[in-house]
Amino acid sequence: MRLFLAQLGAVAAINLVMGAGVVVDTAHAAPPPSAPPVPATGRDFRAAVWGQARSEIRRQEAGAPYLDLGPLLGFRTTVAGQPCQVIYLFHDDQLCMGFYQWSDTNGQLAPYFGDAETRRDELVDAWGEPAIEHWDWDDPMFSEEPSERAQALGLGLVRYEMGWLTGRSLIALRLCGGSLKADLVVMYADKTCFPAGQELYGQFFANKVGEPQPYYR
Repeated sequence: MRLFLAQLGAVAAINLVMGAGVVVDTAHAAPPPSAPPVPATGRDFRAAVWGQARSEIRRQEAGAPYLDLGPLLGFRTTVAGQPCQVIYLFHDDQLCMGFYQWSDTNGQLAPYFGDAETRRDELVDAWGEPAIEHWDWDDPMFSEEPSERAQALGLGLVRYEMGWLTGRSLIALRLCGGSLKADLVVMYADKTCFPAGQELYGQFFANKVGEPQPYYR
């Protein structure tokens, strides 16, 4: 995953040099709980904009956070009709990354492939075709036999990754698994501080042995 993000980050760096910034609408309009993982109009992640403080995000989200530790602030909610963990990451008390994480949403592993396709379609409707998209199979046998895909996902033998670049953000979707479980994650990141945010996220989980870290599975 780190290699995939590095590739997407390199494309983002080129765009930062060649492109101009965009004007952000500051109107506050939180997306409905069941909406797809696309920000409200004029926002960067849900109803937030990059650089917002932790205290501001807490006021925007309904309910108390289930996670408020180190650089992370997380809430349990419903997104796209499914239970979802929404996680914010801050660097120097400024929002720089956000995650939608669907875990344990299906009794079987096979439906995760359909969920990934649905999330992909929603993101394509918002941002167009991804700049990067690929399947990574540790054993090609599983890719040739659709009935074995769920087993491959549960064993951590397949990863599905794609990424987009927008005016201000880097966006990535990842389906991965292991230990007979699966995670579907959509990440949004501020282009200008993505490397620092990625390093901070990795360091946090490296120091918290046993904590779930699906995006670096």
